[in-house]
Amino acid sequence: MSQSKRQFLLTLILIGFTVLFLFPLFWAFLTSIKLHKDIFTYPPRWIFTPTLGNYLYVLHQTEYVKFMINSAVISFSSAAISVFLGALAAFGLSRFRIRGSKNILMWILSLRMIPPIAIVVPFYLMAIRSGLYDTRIGLAIVLLTINLPIAVWMQMSYIKEIPKAIEESAMIEGCSPIGAFLRVILPLEASGLFATFIMCLIFSWNEFPLTMILTSETSRTLPVSMLSWDTQRGLQWGNMMAASMMAIAPILIFTIFAQKYLVRGLTLGSVVD
Repeated sequence: MSQSKRQFLLTLILIGFTVLFLFPLFWAFLTSIKLHKDIFTYPPRWIFTPTLGNYLYVLHQTEYVKFMINSAVISFSSAAISVFLGALAAFGLSRFRIRGSKNILMWILSLRMIPPIAIVVPFYLMAIRSGLYDTRIGLAIVLLTINLPIAVWMQMSYIKEIPKAIEESAMIEGCSPIGAFLRVILPLEASGLFATFIMCLIFSWNEFPLTMILTSETSRTLPVSMLSWDTQRGLQWGNMMAASMMAIAPILIFTIFAQKYLVRGLTLGSVVD
């Protein structure tokens, strides 16, 4: 088989997988703009009169906007703190001789492997006793357990790509190690910081088990709010799909605009020694 035929076949396969993975999203969008009677028609109706009623109902008749603000505040704050603390930890572990640093790194990585449901009870008890239950700051702190391992491991590889001679030159000029980190390492690691921030933001935005247990009404986030569409009259599919599309849209748009930084950041530090 010639090279051109192989490339054409590979392109068809990739297009097929793309359509396969995007079809549920397309179907959810169609459901969100259908009337209730059109949703349950069989066979499915492809030609129908679209409506924005589901979106208007979700925005004006529910507390959806409050839940979206909660998700944004909690996710952005948790991701930002994770990136900064992860950069500090990665800088220390990669630049200083620390006894058992490899074991420390493996322990940090193992924290990400723990199922959230396995640690939710201790977090719940601590949140109740500290007065942080159903608060944005409390949930943002808890989400650090999910984001910090990712932030440390991703930024370890980015920092290793930066020659140590650069920060040594800064220290010769009078910078302290932390000054060299803030003034030299962080600016050079900008794409890595951004890529790490996006990954942490996505994980925080989508987190369900921890947010379900640690919030009630005040700090409820979008994933947990989806449970409210399961009513005594059954699932309100149109409203739920409209809410889902609006929940997906901010992160999807943000990732599309930041795609080049994300790809560059992920490929820059693809190997950790």
